[in-house]
Amino acid sequence: MKFLFDILPIALFFIVYKSHGIYAATFTAIAVSLIQIAYTWFKHHKVEKSHAVSAIMITVLGGLTIALHDKSFILWKPTIVSWVIAGVLLIQLIWRRQSMMQKLMGDKLELPNAMWLKLDSFWITSFLLIGCLNVPFAMSYLNAERALRTQYPNVTDSELVNWSCAETFPANAQSLCVDARDKEQLWVNVKLFGSLGITLLMGIAMFWYMSRHLSETDLKRLSDPSTSSKKDAE
Repeated sequence: MKFLFDILPIALFFIVYKSHGIYAATFTAIAVSLIQIAYTWFKHHKVEKSHAVSAIMITVLGGLTIALHDKSFILWKPTIVSWVIAGVLLIQLIWRRQSMMQKLMGDKLELPNAMWLKLDSFWITSFLLIGCLNVPFAMSYLNAERALRTQYPNVTDSELVNWSCAETFPANAQSLCVDARDKEQLWVNVKLFGSLGITLLMGIAMFWYMSRHLSETDLKRLSDPSTSSKKDAE
C-alpha cells in the first residue's frame, strides 16, 4: 500500500498527460502531492523528508512550468529531486555522522553501524543514478523543441500540448513536430516506468542484502509494521 501511495502522483501525472497534456498533468501532480502531505501530517503528525522534498519540488518547479509555460522546469524535476535527496543523505552521513536509514528504520530492526552506512551509501548512489537517467531524455526533448521553434518561430504553447502536427504545422516543420512529440512522450514513459522500475529494483536489492544479515524475527518486524508497534508498547 505504501508503494502505491508513493507512486500515486506519478501515475496520475501519466494518466492525465495522455488525455490533457503536460500542463494539466503537472497541475494534477502538484494537487495530489499536497493532498498526500496534508493527509500524512494529520494522520501521523509527521512527514518523511523524501516526501516533503518531492512535494516542495513539484510545487515550485511545476508551478513555474504552469505559470511560465516552460516545460523545462518539470522536465528537470526528477533529476533535481533525486540529487537533492542524495545530497541530504550525504550531508546527514558526513556532517552529522548519522545514518538516515538507521533513523528511519532503527525502530524496526537492529543492524551493525557498518551495515547502516553501507545502506546509506547504496541509496545515495542509487538516487544519483536516477537523477542521471533523466538527463539525456530531458535534454533530447528540449533540443527537439528548440529545433522546432527555430524552424517555426510562430509556434504557440497550445500547439506544443495538442501535438496536431499534420494539421497545425507546415510541411517543412511537421517532421520536427513529430520528433518533439515523440521525445516528450518518451520522457513521460521513462519518468513512470523507468524511474519506478529502478526504485523498485533498489528496494528489492536492499531487502535482499539485509535479509542475509537478519534473523527471522527481524525480517518479520521489517515486513509487518504492527510488530514494531507491539514491541514499542511492551
